[in-house]
Amino acid sequence: MSETSGNPRNSEENSDFEFRSVHGGLLKNLGEKKQWKADYRGISLIFELRTTENGYSTRVYCMPENLSRLWKVSADVCFRQDTPTTVTHGNEQYRHVDFDSEHNFYEENREGSIGGDFLFVEFKIRIREVAGLILAPILNFEKPRNGFYDTVLVVEGRKCYVQKQLLSLYSPYFHTLFTSSNPPNSEYLIDDSQIKFTDFIDFLHHIYPDFGSAHSLVTSHNVESLLRMSRHFDCSLVASKAEQWLMDVKWMGPAWKLIMSERYGLAGLQNFVIQNLQTQAEIQKISKSEYYSSMSDATKTSLLSRMFKILEKDSEDVTSMSSEDNHRCRCDACEGSGASGEGTRVIRRRYDGSPAPMAGLGALEGVRGKRRRPNDDDGPEDDSDEEMEDQQEEYSRIFDTIVMD
Repeated sequence: MSETSGNPRNSEENSDFEFRSVHGGLLKNLGEKKQWKADYRGISLIFELRTTENGYSTRVYCMPENLSRLWKVSADVCFRQDTPTTVTHGNEQYRHVDFDSEHNFYEENREGSIGGDFLFVEFKIRIREVAGLILAPILNFEKPRNGFYDTVLVVEGRKCYVQKQLLSLYSPYFHTLFTSSNPPNSEYLIDDSQIKFTDFIDFLHHIYPDFGSAHSLVTSHNVESLLRMSRHFDCSLVASKAEQWLMDVKWMGPAWKLIMSERYGLAGLQNFVIQNLQTQAEIQKISKSEYYSSMSDATKTSLLSRMFKILEKDSEDVTSMSSEDNHRCRCDACEGSGASGEGTRVIRRRYDGSPAPMAGLGALEGVRGKRRRPNDDDGPEDDSDEEMEDQQEEYSRIFDTIVMD
């Protein structure tokens, strides 16, 4: 099939146009629903299960956020109820559906018990015709395609068909591998028990042009394996994708992001997380997380420095507010005295708006006292690694005291 953004094209009878996905959920209450998002070659899909009075309903949405009237997807859709461990095989009843901007979902209602609170349903879609959309090509590294590969990588005994030039461009590891030897049949063995075949295939999808394919999406399930692969194969392209995803994701806590930044040497991620800590409470929350004990003294020192800046800013804000309030009181008093004919007599008001003491402030001042100022004349500085490590440990200890106060 040659997909275009203009005239519709019919699909061939092959797996490149079939999509299968199995989803399950715990559904107890009437009207309760669960949804799962998917992307098939650039076509966004949402699968939904919902309980009804007589059983349950299954629904699939196609391109729900695309408001254009130029696109159309004709497909055959099949829903089948399954068990958690097996997929039922047998007669498949497909329904032909024409999806467009006005009719972007298809629903079937099933009567009867769902066999418990946990429901598994298999969704199958066969794409028949596409108009107005450009489908992302299928990249299958497990099958040889003439003109699309010139060498073979063997991982866990299984072959991956790849292009030398593309991998060498993004990975010094592969550049060295391909230029240092020429094995028989151009088959290079990746002999490392830590490299899993499925993870490696996922890694390749992120090196090759992604075309918006779901195979090249960074998720919570593959972000760490991508970082491991990037470190092993020295691939900054994939590492930067994973790092950017960690910066963008909102639901993941800052403590875990700091652990990831340490584990894979992501200075940009660590800086991003620390710079976005705006309150003392946010830092205290990190200190009480399950990941805090695994953080290095260097990271704790960075958190301590951030704590300094937050407290200094809070102190400056309070001082500024006090100054403005006093100034406003004096101005009001002057206006009042002028109106009553008292001339230049100024009524002064006592100001009791001193800020409440902050937890650990004395400890902070103690650490600040150890900082070297430009006018300190007490001999040359000792920049040895041992002294810096001792200082980091001391900062870490004091930080622990402050955030736990």
